[in-house]
Amino acid sequence: MLLDILMAGMDGLACLDQIKKRHPKIKVIVLSVLSDQTQIDGALKRGASAYIVKSVNPIDLPTVIRQAIYETVPTTFGLPDDTAATAAKTAGLTQRELAVLTALAQGLPNSAIADQLSVSTQTVKFHLTSIYRKFGVASRTDASRYAYQQRPRQEPPPRGRQRKQPLTDTAP
Repeated sequence: MLLDILMAGMDGLACLDQIKKRHPKIKVIVLSVLSDQTQIDGALKRGASAYIVKSVNPIDLPTVIRQAIYETVPTTFGLPDDTAATAAKTAGLTQRELAVLTALAQGLPNSAIADQLSVSTQTVKFHLTSIYRKFGVASRTDASRYAYQQRPRQEPPPRGRQRKQPLTDTAP
């Protein structure tokens, strides 16, 4: 089932709670314009199989949905690309392993990753094994989830008196 967070008449997370309570085996994929970490974490904690930000390329959407249903890819799609880079830096990945991880986070299968990097599928598997070892995980999904969890968190702006910034004209 595809579910949006922003719905008329009901909060999407409350709807997700009801769906999972009444039909726990149904896989729910949240498709939303919201990329706020609180919303994403809330949906995943409530049992969403995946969270897809609407910035994902529409051409990739059917593949991403299929992969989310079969749990062969990360649980979140369409977020900024710095997620993989931050996890790579933390775990000491090589540049090639980072490239494999980035492609993995995009939901690409091994054969597509191999084509993209001009290497053999066996080489991709070798790099994935190394990534799993460095992250301490056992699967593609776990590696992507680890990378997602290691990304930098945006701190909310401090409360209290703040100096107002002058408005500037940003139009070309």
